[in-house]
Amino acid sequence: MRREAQPKSQPLPPAEVLRPVPSMATTVVHPWHGIKAGSAELTHGSGALPKGVEPLVSCFIEIPRGSRAKFELNAETGLVVLDRFLPLGVTYPSMYGEIPQTFCGEHTKAACQAAVAHLSPVPLITKGDGDPLDIMVLAQDDPGTGVPAQGGFVLAGNVRIIGVIWMIDKGEADPKIVAVMDNDPVFGRVTDVTQVPERVGDLVAFLESYKEERLACGTLVAMRLPPTAPAPKRKVTIGGVSGPDSGVAVLRAAAADYDQKIRPQLR
Repeated sequence: MRREAQPKSQPLPPAEVLRPVPSMATTVVHPWHGIKAGSAELTHGSGALPKGVEPLVSCFIEIPRGSRAKFELNAETGLVVLDRFLPLGVTYPSMYGEIPQTFCGEHTKAACQAAVAHLSPVPLITKGDGDPLDIMVLAQDDPGTGVPAQGGFVLAGNVRIIGVIWMIDKGEADPKIVAVMDNDPVFGRVTDVTQVPERVGDLVAFLESYKEERLACGTLVAMRLPPTAPAPKRKVTIGGVSGPDSGVAVLRAAAADYDQKIRPQLR
């Protein structure tokens, strides 16, 4: 019996056909250097914001609310790394992150020193802390709720500045911008820290205590350590809380520090 000829196998398509389409291409952006913090009028202006310009910034969230894990951005690689865990019973009361293209240097130090001049004695600030400007974002919910140990890079846009907490950490200026999600159903209409005093009080209480090296009594027993330990030395000073105009001012100071100290190194 005569066999029918088998169809020839089709050749593979040329390599050009297998290449991904342009829309599939991946662009790697450094979260500190590759993202703008906000409009030029906001970050590099002077005085009051022009009419129609809102104090809205972009930021990258490293730590979700409710986490005990302290994640930090590695400035060289752009990766978020696990630095340490907070003491037992201490969790982040809000989303916590940093504002891109900012740096706490001499301008930030000067702004912080002026803000705490009313204290007696006046704290001596030696320098900025050398990191991007920190931000604490209030919202009804956040990407990490329910996953206390989760961390990573989440870009948050349209975050509204409502104030600043003037924090000094071991003599270094380390102010914290306080902000809300602009489109949040609960906090979206908040424009000033004075409108949410209880939540801002939670942020201040957290900042005053989260660096204390505390251990629970059960942990001390399990480690066969003495049940009492010397009282921890206070490492931070909170010099007060100011409204959105001061928040914008310290943002501009940190943007100027970035332009002066960091941007020339990227060329």
